[in-house]
Amino acid sequence: MMEVIINKSFYRFLKKYNKVILKIFNIVASFKKYCPNTYYYNKNFPPLRKNFKYTDKLFIGCILYVTVNNSSWNSFIGPISGKQVHKKFMEYSRKNVFKDVFNDSINEYLKRNHETKLEVISVDSTNIQNRNCKELIHRNPYNKNKRSAKVSAIVDSNGIPIGITVDDSKSHDSKLFHKVFDNVIKNKALVNKINKNITLLADKGYDSKIIRNKIKKSKMKCIIAHNKRNTKDKSKIKSLNNYEKIIYKKRVKVEHFFGAIKYYPKINCVYEKTLSSYKNLVLIVSSMKLINENLR
Repeated sequence: MMEVIINKSFYRFLKKYNKVILKIFNIVASFKKYCPNTYYYNKNFPPLRKNFKYTDKLFIGCILYVTVNNSSWNSFIGPISGKQVHKKFMEYSRKNVFKDVFNDSINEYLKRNHETKLEVISVDSTNIQNRNCKELIHRNPYNKNKRSAKVSAIVDSNGIPIGITVDDSKSHDSKLFHKVFDNVIKNKALVNKINKNITLLADKGYDSKIIRNKIKKSKMKCIIAHNKRNTKDKSKIKSLNNYEKIIYKKRVKVEHFFGAIKYYPKINCVYEKTLSSYKNLVLIVSSMKLINENLR
């Protein structure tokens, strides 16, 4: 049995993000027959085979470390090589581990008494500069004609994500809205709270009859800034009233959420070769915010 060396700084990181690591570990343990809850094999938890050196829990800790601190997998210096960590990350991604972690974290968050935080929810999208992704072919004329990804999210009044999706920047915000909004509506824990008169806030990019009607059918209210484009008659230009303007200021929470996730190097730019890999990294960071909020 080979010895695994974990230095003090990395051990402090594992201790700091223990709750997030444990949440991901529980999802992995649900489909693995033998998954010891330890960072290294020992006499009490021996490996299934002699060539098995690292536990899944240690792999999860390394994946989280790269997500939080590193811009590339190869630059990771830790108990496991960056290539092996990335290989395990891809394995978990194919099995929808991080998607399940995000969905479970949302359910735990919504089961708590958060009616006041769900009275106002906000939706928006942000462009993420592309570095290495080969799937991002189309250029975005509204983003200096660059190839980029687009993250669309719905957050509550506390800036906590309750729905998120990632796509090519060629997709307009209004098209991405249907994807992220449908995912939110499918959540039973949220549907049970819809009778609390939820108000959805959105900017001018979401001003369309289709979106407004879809929100009304879901028994929600909406405050969407009116788009003046293609309105030649000034008398027909609509604007928000004073009451709506006060509530509309709370839409800044979704901007704060984007600023928070862009703090991490792996999220601020797309260094992954595939869009699905980048999406899983976004899900990890979003899950971290949910889990930390659940601990309060």
